Amino acid sequence: MLVAIQVNLALGDKEYDAAKTHMRCVTDLVNKAGGLQSFGYTQWRHTIWNDLKLASALLERPMLEYGLRLESAHATFPPEVNSEAHRLSLETVRMIPTSETLTSEMAYDLFNRQHQLCLSFDTTLTEEAHFLAVENAFYSIVYNLCNSIADSQTHTECSDTDMLILGAQLSTWMCMPSLVNMRALFNTVINTIQSKLVYRLWNGLKPDLILQWEATAKLDSLLWILFQASTAAINVCSSGETWMPSYMLDSFLTTTRQVAVRLQIHSLANFERTLRKFPFSENVFGDDCKMLWSHLGLDDGAAIDGIVSPGSMIMEQM
Repeated sequence: MLVAIQVNLALGDKEYDAAKTHMRCVTDLVNKAGGLQSFGYTQWRHTIWNDLKLASALLERPMLEYGLRLESAHATFPPEVNSEAHRLSLETVRMIPTSETLTSEMAYDLFNRQHQLCLSFDTTLTEEAHFLAVENAFYSIVYNLCNSIADSQTHTECSDTDMLILGAQLSTWMCMPSLVNMRALFNTVINTIQSKLVYRLWNGLKPDLILQWEATAKLDSLLWILFQASTAAINVCSSGETWMPSYMLDSFLTTTRQVAVRLQIHSLANFERTLRKFPFSENVFGDDCKMLWSHLGLDDGAAIDGIVSPGSMIMEQM
């Protein structure tokens, strides 16, 4: 489908208005063809991910209806992955903020899929069904989170659960390049998606964020979000492809230090152990964990500065 190729090219050139126009044409063609189920696997795959790349880059809802392929809908992860993901998800849900828009049941479903995904990167997968389950999980997580993030754009303030959802989306996109057979689909837009999510998360950094978070949830969950945001901000700044002011990165690093100190985390091992209560893969996030820990400089008891408030753009002491 030529128009689908044009969507991908426009995304690569960051021509988002053109990409949206082409994607509307693709959506019309999909509907006239009888839906996504009428497409072959390769065409289906490129079509859904063009839609999700565009939606993720613009923080908007996908244009296409949800369309998991019926023949792979029952693909499952290995039993040991499922059981460990279930255990970890129950622990995760006990530590996060919830709301009417993100209930405990919804959070369990989200984090169970994310834990399955991360665990699969550290597991030797041997069956085709396992690989299909990985791709299905990617698709379902990103599709649902795109809708949740789009809904949150109706208000300017970034709430605790908004931050959690943004952190989950960042975590998922950080996993994308690690899936070798999908890398070519995403390389052109990952930095843009990361920068948009990081900018939205930055709006959630407030002088009273830590105290506010402690009132409703465990600080461990805020540390995981800040880990995702800080490493993504470092990646975006180092790539030079997407503009991001240095004070945003400084804000995330400072707030991450403050949370780590509040949690009495004084070693890399303790830092990683805390992150592992949430979706975490050694093969995906291990190097980022070490890199961020070195940026935090907590081994030598470095002083903790204030954060940059999005509203005032000045340094504020917690």
